[in-house]
Amino acid sequence: PDAVYTAIYSPWLNDLLVALRGHGFEGAVYGADGAETDELLAAGDVAEGMIVTSHAFTGSHATVGLLFSPRSPAKRITQFVEGFERFHGRPPSSVSFAALGADAVDVVRAAAERVGRSEPSAIASEIAELDRVQVTTGRITYRGNGSIPVKVVYVLEVRDGAFRLREVVEPSDVPDPIIATSLFGG
Repeated sequence: PDAVYTAIYSPWLNDLLVALRGHGFEGAVYGADGAETDELLAAGDVAEGMIVTSHAFTGSHATVGLLFSPRSPAKRITQFVEGFERFHGRPPSSVSFAALGADAVDVVRAAAERVGRSEPSAIASEIAELDRVQVTTGRITYRGNGSIPVKVVYVLEVRDGAFRLREVVEPSDVPDPIIATSLFGG
């Protein structure tokens, strides 16, 4: 094959990369959001060139002088990571997953503020109406998309032992939730 796509997380991802490269595979390797970890960077040369998608990016993974896209909420994400580190005494091993937790709190807070009460069913109904709400990783929209949020995706590349921002993508065509769930028997 010319490329391999995997949703495996580290440390198993590192084992996969070692096996692929050890068997002479020189093609592209693509990974999902769970691949954006310090453990992947620790894999060394076998991780070089890997492309991963992420929900967040600060450039904090040994990256200096990164130029951010104007759409990137780098400051909010950086502040979140700094707060996380102050509280836990270490940075998150995955900025992406940690920031998604903060996004979830931001979404519930925004919906609760809009309905003015803490009733779960009212908050859930309001979440479905949220449109371009500011969260830790950027803006998120649920209105018109059912339970599938629309938000930016950061495309990162492992280069010189660090995650480098390759592209920021703002999806414009999100599958209908009914179609997406029916594909997986939901």
